[in-house]
Amino acid sequence: MDKTVAFARNVKEELLKKEYTGEEKRMILSGFLLNCAKISSSSPYLTIKSEIANCIQFFYKVLKDEYGIEGYIHFKKNSNLKKSMYYYLSIKEEKIFDILSKEDIFSQGEMKVSSSLKGKRFKFYLIGLFLSSGSVNNPYSNKTSYFLEISFVKKDDVSVILKKLNSFKNEKTMNFKMIQRRGRYIIYLKKSDQISVFLSYIGATTCMFEFENARIERDDINTINRLTICDLSNMKKSLKVAKEDIKLIDTLLSIKPMSLFDDKTQYVIKTRKDNPEMNFREIASYICENYNVQITKSGVVHILTSLRKQASDYIKKLQDDNS
Repeated sequence: MDKTVAFARNVKEELLKKEYTGEEKRMILSGFLLNCAKISSSSPYLTIKSEIANCIQFFYKVLKDEYGIEGYIHFKKNSNLKKSMYYYLSIKEEKIFDILSKEDIFSQGEMKVSSSLKGKRFKFYLIGLFLSSGSVNNPYSNKTSYFLEISFVKKDDVSVILKKLNSFKNEKTMNFKMIQRRGRYIIYLKKSDQISVFLSYIGATTCMFEFENARIERDDINTINRLTICDLSNMKKSLKVAKEDIKLIDTLLSIKPMSLFDDKTQYVIKTRKDNPEMNFREIASYICENYNVQITKSGVVHILTSLRKQASDYIKKLQDDNS
């Protein structure tokens, strides 16, 4: 799958390549027209547009095969900075209104939600809705959050679809919510596992697996980054403690020669001074390997604690003598 292409486009292209029955195609068309149909009282009577050429070709074929209506396809460049292409399908036959009314998706001069969304019909209606105004972010992007959304023109339409979505037995796995943005009404998902469920439900299984793989990969990278940051933080703390230890040890050695300490203490002092980046466990391992002396992490901590106390007692005594 091309990672440079918008992920939502990949999803739509996958949906458009699948095989559907005549009834399924009609339901997909119904869902698509709800948010994407431009109705006019004069020719052309119906116009739809998409940035995906295959999408327009798909609905051209549906209208021709299922209803005997031939539209004409045209295109023009989008005026935005992306300079993308918009593809249009226009219908000049007035009987399109009778067909839409018979399908129960057109009333009083505007599109409406189909009243027959029972069982699997709703799945294909959702496919049409997603093809018209659906979006899902690229899981390979650097954005920290995930999202999938479908926008609507009318609030009443959103309410019907949202109620239907939330009537599923597995509604907890696809808990859609609604917001209003720039004059449109949006239903959305923000949890990655719920997005995967939706993609699987509408039949975009290849993109669902791609989404899951990318999500797992990104989560692994984030985990590694967190561990790296944690390791760096721990190293900084260790170096700070080691610097303080070395300072106290040097103070102590100024009054008490190294030869007066027992062997284990001497090894701890040398290792601490020569390897300030080591933690206590590493110091213990180093002494065992290089001096053939058995000592545990607790033993290292005990010796360093004793050295710190001796040095602190000496510094305090000097301060008392000078006061």
